[in-house]
Amino acid sequence: MKRRRTWTSLTAAAAAVPVAMTGTIDLAPTLEFFQSGVTAGKSTSSTYIALSTAWAAEGGEGGEAGVDVNRAAEDPVTYLTALDVIAAHYHAGLAAFLAGDKEQGGMMFAHPISEVYVDMKPTFAKLGVADFEPLMQASIEKATSGAPADEVRQATAKVFEALQAAAAKAPKAKDAGGTVEAKVFLDMLNRAALQLAAAYKPDGGDAYLDGFGYFTAAKARAPKALAAFTPNAAEAAQAALDQAATAYPSITQPEVPLLDPGQLMAAVSKVLLAAGPN
Repeated sequence: MKRRRTWTSLTAAAAAVPVAMTGTIDLAPTLEFFQSGVTAGKSTSSTYIALSTAWAAEGGEGGEAGVDVNRAAEDPVTYLTALDVIAAHYHAGLAAFLAGDKEQGGMMFAHPISEVYVDMKPTFAKLGVADFEPLMQASIEKATSGAPADEVRQATAKVFEALQAAAAKAPKAKDAGGTVEAKVFLDMLNRAALQLAAAYKPDGGDAYLDGFGYFTAAKARAPKALAAFTPNAAEAAQAALDQAATAYPSITQPEVPLLDPGQLMAAVSKVLLAAGPN
């Protein structure tokens, strides 16, 4: 049975945060949280980690995947986050399959159907997205039946193509659009950090594999996201992405973490802080 993961989502919080006319993310409420921590005498590092914990409490859980599907038809951040959750599973599943773990690969392909896709169906229908569940089912069948690697790659490539087509149907952003990319990128990176923390607990289950998928999804979205950040925030974002690469060097979980999970959570929090008013 699949272990219930540690999830968080920036989508609910991000939707409530006003976007500055300059295209940067106005995170004054978050900065106030940070400043209150410093004023109270907490160390900068511990405050960063507390901030990540606050995100989890603020975002809550909207189903196991932590996506508020009720907002997806109107909010591009929520919508694209849902798509990236699916993509993350496919990144991780394909990597697991190619590493020789066919069962885990098939399981990862299957998870987002029940966790995300089923609940997103009404939104997809409303926005005119073609049903791509059959493509997801085909990838599961290929992976679990022992099909050649090339056939599994082709099956997953069709899912990624469907996700790109679905992304083109995203509800329109009220801003220039760059901040949407930045927020989804931060969501994926934050999930990767939290999964790393969960992976080295006794009941870690498949948290490392999930985290690897989220890191890969963040990396895929990074070019557009980094371009949307201010220079300071972009530098912090690249540093956080580099630390995530250290934490997730491959699909195989190291016996001991190569990066302290708290460091990665702190690095992601620094991006959020740097993205505020400069």
